Amino acid sequence: NLMMKISKSAPLGCYNYLEIFRTMFNVFVDWNYISSNPFLKVKLPKRQKEDPVSFTNEQLNIVYEGLIAKGKDVIADMVLFAVETGMRLDEENNLRWSDIDFRNKVITIGNKLFKTKSKKIRRIPMNDKMEEILKRNSARQLNKGKILREFVFVQSNGKQYKKDTVSRSLKKVIKENGLPDELHWHCLRATAATRWASKKVPIFTVSKLLGHSTVNVTTRFYANVDLDELRDAVNAM
Repeated sequence: NLMMKISKSAPLGCYNYLEIFRTMFNVFVDWNYISSNPFLKVKLPKRQKEDPVSFTNEQLNIVYEGLIAKGKDVIADMVLFAVETGMRLDEENNLRWSDIDFRNKVITIGNKLFKTKSKKIRRIPMNDKMEEILKRNSARQLNKGKILREFVFVQSNGKQYKKDTVSRSLKKVIKENGLPDELHWHCLRATAATRWASKKVPIFTVSKLLGHSTVNVTTRFYANVDLDELRDAVNAM
């Protein structure tokens, strides 16, 4: 009855709720609070997997210019950086200057102070666009505060951003410019993955760049690439 009620109010979210309840009640079983997990018996209909939503270059330009116009230069740079690196918002927001190796052009994600979603440290080689964004924010901090702050992307007062503030800023610009409502911050990460896939970057490489726990999570970004290969096969008949 609970899942039926949730499925009406949150048809997509009910799948996430079910996973949460299953995990919670598995713990209750381990603690001997209950003898079995009732949510293991709950079955929801299989849902069709949708293609990941990503930004076009035109949409990215609109968003970037919109944020700049609002004086949100740092968040605008975070948007570009997410597309270049494929980093999660939480990872960007917790990126420290100590994680940046300009000499060897490497960005390290994850440290003793910040744990990644997969609980694994990963490293991303730095390209020219990433370096430009990093140096721009370094100069911005030195010009305004005369010192380099702890975090790479910070407010004008040097304090760390709240994730909700960053994501809401993007969503507001998206709405104001009449862009598709399904676009949100995580779509920037999907944009990076889709670009790599379209350039035939090996799936294992993309999986490592994104920090996915398994390659299976990465396969959805290769749907359009597979479609091109299928089209070539059909046209070859």
